[in-house]
Amino acid sequence: MHRRHDILNRNAFPEIVTFLWTGNLSCSAIKVDWRPEIEKPPALRVAEDNFWETLRRKNPLANLFNGRLAELRDYRISADHIYLNLQPSDYRAFMYSNAHRQEILQKYGKEFINQGLGISAIVRTEDGRIMLMRRSETVGEYPGKLDVFGGHIEIGRHLVNGTPDPCLAMREELHEELNLEPDEILNLRLIGLLRNAETAKPELVFLAEIALRLKALQEKAASAADRGEYSALLALPDETNAIRNYLKDRSAHFSPSGFGSLWLYSNIERLGIDRL
Repeated sequence: MHRRHDILNRNAFPEIVTFLWTGNLSCSAIKVDWRPEIEKPPALRVAEDNFWETLRRKNPLANLFNGRLAELRDYRISADHIYLNLQPSDYRAFMYSNAHRQEILQKYGKEFINQGLGISAIVRTEDGRIMLMRRSETVGEYPGKLDVFGGHIEIGRHLVNGTPDPCLAMREELHEELNLEPDEILNLRLIGLLRNAETAKPELVFLAEIALRLKALQEKAASAADRGEYSALLALPDETNAIRNYLKDRSAHFSPSGFGSLWLYSNIERLGIDRL
């Protein structure tokens, strides 16, 4: 089932994110078409390589790893499914494209704007808390910003029968960042697809209800494998007005995907989407 996203785009600071789709789908309703990578102009590949080396020299302490990622080329919505056309890419190309969007458009065309697909999750605890993090100062994207939890669909780690699985990727990101085990994630639903207005990066937004109260989650997260990716865990009451006011007061302190994901969650009832 999908809903009109007009209500969000009228009210959710469109200079930060654009909502492409909102709804409520199970993981089985996410269908992936895995396509070969398009051939890039040699000059573009050289520019990506040079930019990556410059980043590494400027930020020797940053956690920069050129992992292989899934890139969104297109998507389609039906009454009860979302169809994602994905192709291989990497973090280096993604970072270069984020910083050189207009140049790529002018020299090579829209098809060479990298759309590395991000994944984000609104995490709701058993005692009604919505979890946030403050990103570490050493991460490659939006250091120091407030955010929800997530990452990317990594090729080689998040494949099922040779095809990227967004839900597997989301569950593994929650394990790595919060130390959540599979049976502690009671329900995982896809509730939206948004786009970063600045970089054009698309982001799948999930809603995850977990079988842990806030204190237990904090204790588990202290030993998470990727605990170093954030400097602090924060918790908001699962109350619509509290979430909206928090966003309005701190919009400049959020990553675009974190802002958009949380704003979407605060508008679930207005969109006719049931909470978990």
